Amino acid sequence: MGSEHLLASLRAAVEAAPDDVELRLHLAELLIGAGEREEAVREAAQVLVRDPQNERALRLVSGGRDVVEPQLHQEAENDTDEILRGLDEQLSDIAPPMFADGPVVVDKDAWDIEAPRIRLADVGGMEDVKARLEAAFLAR
Repeated sequence: MGSEHLLASLRAAVEAAPDDVELRLHLAELLIGAGEREEAVREAAQVLVRDPQNERALRLVSGGRDVVEPQLHQEAENDTDEILRGLDEQLSDIAPPMFADGPVVVDKDAWDIEAPRIRLADVGGMEDVKARLEAAFLAR
């Protein structure tokens, strides 16, 4: 089996089991070996969404450099925070940021609830689906 077939099989397996961190990491490592760094970083970023402290994924997205030195000092924790913020910036288009810098300002209008104007009865057809939705989610 050629490497393209293997990559295609692993991609299909990841699609079937998107939360399998080890499988995603294996795929990302093989993608690096195949010269597909951008896709490998996307896969590693998905691992970090599920496991933010995963050292293999952190190493993959940082280009193979050691991301966290094994120290128990406060300096090491600060360095780790700085590295993670840098990774958040690099991966912002792939995964949502993990940190919020500065005060969090919440616009209270953003949380206003607007009553829906359209009801399921206004939508034609699919009566079985509408009945199941009504029973499962919308019943009051």
